[in-house]
Amino acid sequence: MKQILRYLFFSLFIIQPILSEVKPVPPGPPKEGYYIITYKSTGINLEILANGYVVRSGESIEDSSGQADINYWVIPGTNIIKIRLTERKRTKKDQTNFPPEAEVKLMLGQKGQFPDEGILLQQ
Repeated sequence: MKQILRYLFFSLFIIQPILSEVKPVPPGPPKEGYYIITYKSTGINLEILANGYVVRSGESIEDSSGQADINYWVIPGTNIIKIRLTERKRTKKDQTNFPPEAEVKLMLGQKGQFPDEGILLQQ
């Protein structure tokens, strides 16, 4: 009888980790990666500069969307990203019911990720 109780007692210790629920620890922000700017503009001219380098020229009169890896222009310390919006001259042919809008996101991506899967740092 003692052997059966001893066997049950020790088997509970073996089964307990299997039956217990462990809360996963969410990953913290990555310490390194690559910086990506994603953008889209509709009905407005969008110009983006990263530390003085042109990421997106504001000269185009077309609606656009895209992404740019800005690691080339990131330096240790303070980095400046300038966003300039200018009104687009509209012709009768260009008139739409949609308001002008622009969206710019700064993201931190990891190796093997698509840019939109990165961690959003600023919008």
